[in-house]
Amino acid sequence: MGKRLITILLVLLTIGVQVFAQSAVSGKVTDKTGEPLVGAGVLVKGTTSGTTTDIDGKFSLQGLKQNAVLVFSSIGYETQEVTVGNQTVINVTLNEEAEFLNDVVVVAYGTAKKRDLTGAMSSIKGDNIKAQSVSSVSRALEGAAPGIQLSSVDGQPGVDMAIRVRGASSTSDGSAVALVVIDGVPAQTSNPLSTINPSDIESISVLKDAASTALYGSRGANGVILINTKKGSEGKTQVTFDTRVGWNSVGQFNMSNMTEASDIYEYAWLSIYNSYRYGVNGTGRPGVDENGIPYTNFQKPDYTHEQAAEFASQHLFNYVNSETNFQRNSLNNALVYDVPGARYVFSGGTGNTRSSTMMDAYLVGTNGKLNPDAKYFLPKDSKYNSLFETAFRQEYNASLKGGTEKLNYLFFKI
Repeated sequence: MGKRLITILLVLLTIGVQVFAQSAVSGKVTDKTGEPLVGAGVLVKGTTSGTTTDIDGKFSLQGLKQNAVLVFSSIGYETQEVTVGNQTVINVTLNEEAEFLNDVVVVAYGTAKKRDLTGAMSSIKGDNIKAQSVSSVSRALEGAAPGIQLSSVDGQPGVDMAIRVRGASSTSDGSAVALVVIDGVPAQTSNPLSTINPSDIESISVLKDAASTALYGSRGANGVILINTKKGSEGKTQVTFDTRVGWNSVGQFNMSNMTEASDIYEYAWLSIYNSYRYGVNGTGRPGVDENGIPYTNFQKPDYTHEQAAEFASQHLFNYVNSETNFQRNSLNNALVYDVPGARYVFSGGTGNTRSSTMMDAYLVGTNGKLNPDAKYFLPKDSKYNSLFETAFRQEYNASLKGGTEKLNYLFFKI
C-alpha cells in the first residue's frame, strides 16, 4: 500500500512539472532585418490577456495552455499567429505590410511612398471623405486623422471651420490655423476649403512636424494640409455618376429662452426700469460705498413703480444710463412692429444715430408686456420656417476622365 501511494505521488509530481514547464513562454519579435520591434503586441487569441515587447523586442507570458494561440502585431507589419504547443521559446519575424508602406501620399514637392517618409504625417484617402455625408471638406477631416482639431471662427454663413494641427498656439482663433495647399499651390484666402467638392479630392496629407516648414517656411508653422485633387489617367475613357439624397434637420435646438422679438423688447424694458428706479445718483448703475462694496437703491427707490414704468416705456430706444442725455441705445432703433397711435419725439443724434422718445402709445406698456395692438412686420415664425425646417437634400456628381501618353483629362459636373 505504501509503495503504491509513493508511485501515485511521483506520477502527479511529474505531471505537475510538465504542466508548469508548458505554462511559461518567452521570446523575441524582430523584423526581417533582425532589428527588434519595440512595443509589438503579443495577445492570447480569444482573450484580453497579453503583453508588449520591451526595448530589445523581448516578451514573456505566464500561465498559457498548450493549445493557446499567440497573435503578434505591430503597426506597419503583417499580423502573425503562432500556436504554443510544447514550445517554451518563440521567436517571431514580422513582415512589412506592403499595402500600408506603398500608399502614395502627397508631400510638399510632389508625391512619395510612406516607406520613404521620416516626418510625422497622416494620410486620408479620398474614398473615406466621399463616403461621409458632409457639406464641406473640413467636416470630413474631423476625426479622420489624429491631432486634427476644428473650431468655428466666424458665424457668417459660408465661412468654413478653422483647422488646427498643433493645437492652440494663440489666443486668436484665426491665427493658429494650418496652411492649406491645393495641388501644390498655397491657399491665398482664409476660406479655401468651402469651395471644394469633397468628391473632387483624391487624397489629403497632414504634415505635423518641422518638415512642414521645410518648403513653406513660417506659413507652415501651424502644420500643413496638402490636398491632391483627382486627375485624368492614361487609358480608356471612364464615366462615373453618383447621387446622394437625404433630409437635413435640426436636432434638439434651443438658442435661448427669447425666441420672439417681443421677448427682446420686454427684456430691454425691464432693464431700463431697474436701472432708472434703483440706480444711484441718476447713473442707472450701482454705487460703491466707502468699503468698496456695491449697492443700489433697492430699499429706498428714487422713483415709484408708476414713474419707472412710464419712463421705461417712453425711452425704450434712447436710454443710455442717463436721465437727461438720451441717445440711441443697444436696440439700434430696430423697431419691427407698427405701434398704432405712437408719436416719436426727436431726442438727439443724426442719420443712423438719431433717437426718439415714444409718446402717447408705447411698444411695451407700463405693465412690461408688448402692446397687444402692435402689428408685427414679418410673418410669425418666418425665420424658423426658413432656417430650421426639415429640408430634402439631393446631390448629383458626374465625371468623365481618361487620357493618352501626352494628354490627361477630367471633367466634373455637379
